[in-house]
Amino acid sequence: MINETQNLSYLDKKQNEDLQRLKQFQSIKSEIFTDRVLQKHDKLRYFYLNEIELDRIKIDQKIVVREKDQVLLKRLEPQINAEGLIEPLTVEDLGNNQFLLLAGQHRYYVLRELGINKAPAKIYLELAPDERLTLGYMSNEARKDPPIGRRYGS
Repeated sequence: MINETQNLSYLDKKQNEDLQRLKQFQSIKSEIFTDRVLQKHDKLRYFYLNEIELDRIKIDQKIVVREKDQVLLKRLEPQINAEGLIEPLTVEDLGNNQFLLLAGQHRYYVLRELGINKAPAKIYLELAPDERLTLGYMSNEARKDPPIGRRYGS
């Protein structure tokens, strides 16, 4: 019988090695997923989903794409209060249960204002500086043009 590792390509073996290393790095244990949007030739970017404490999130104004908008905060508050958080925050795991906010600054501030101290998050691992900015930008662009069903409230 052929050993399972003999059937794996170099990239599959590399990905498995990366996943094993990242499982030791991540602050919160959860399944790790591959981000296909940021996929590169031989290096993949990984994230996991979990609920995190908002006190563990750091905000760096050099990374968040948009300025804090009071009008947007006032518009989001009743929506989040009524429906909860529809889209998770996007953060990078810095280790030691600390996270860097990449996208969702306004959602973060509304949650704090509502007294909510935990939120679902898409948590990325080991990003390069340009990838942090790309994720923040992509997240904001995706919300500008919502799917037709969400656009018309169906």
